[in-house]
Amino acid sequence: MRPSASDVANLGRSIAHEGKRILLLGVTPELSALGSELVAVDNSPLMIERVWPGDGPKRRAIFGDWTDLPFAAATFDAAIGDASLNAAPELVDEVLGEVKRVLLPEGKAAFRLFCAPEEPETLEWIAHEVRAGWKGNLHALKWRIAMNLAAARPRAMVPVEEILVAFNGMFPDRARLAAQTGWLQDDIATLDAYAGAQHSLGFPTLRALLEAIGRHFLEVCVVPSSGYPLAERCPTVICGG
Repeated sequence: MRPSASDVANLGRSIAHEGKRILLLGVTPELSALGSELVAVDNSPLMIERVWPGDGPKRRAIFGDWTDLPFAAATFDAAIGDASLNAAPELVDEVLGEVKRVLLPEGKAAFRLFCAPEEPETLEWIAHEVRAGWKGNLHALKWRIAMNLAAARPRAMVPVEEILVAFNGMFPDRARLAAQTGWLQDDIATLDAYAGAQHSLGFPTLRALLEAIGRHFLEVCVVPSSGYPLAERCPTVICGG
């Protein structure tokens, strides 16, 4: 579920990135080469250490809070992010307000979103589809489960440890799941990293996210994604004005 080449191209085209000073929310490596100068902001030193590809003449990463960005108003030509608005949906208005503040008046913001379907799936249906030969991958399955759990939660937020609990309940026999899907048991075991995790993720619907974005930007355009499992739930939204 990393951003594909087409996702990166969508983001780049949407902000006409050549020659631009860009703010990146998070440290997504695939987006680190956009713009003539890019500053990435993340509130996790561990993510900066392990995920960021390293500072260079055109890019740098700093520790910071998206709801209190350490920049003057009208500093950036563009702001971008990959699933950034899913990381803290309870603070989405604060984040968007700060993004709007640090953008130049003619600046653009572009984010890839992970959106829950308007009509929630059931866990039983998801498990049935997987056993019936669904062509998605393990990570897409993980997000389908998370979106189901988030649908009944305030602000569509789900503690990530509950994703593991639901997965184990749906697929108690991991060897059988591996045989049915062709997924490696070692890959399935990576979900165990969620055991005891203390953070949550949010999966609002596209409608809910567009309502929030519309409170801060006058112009909003949605660009569909394609070419990978669950792409239809991962559009890029372009904001301005």
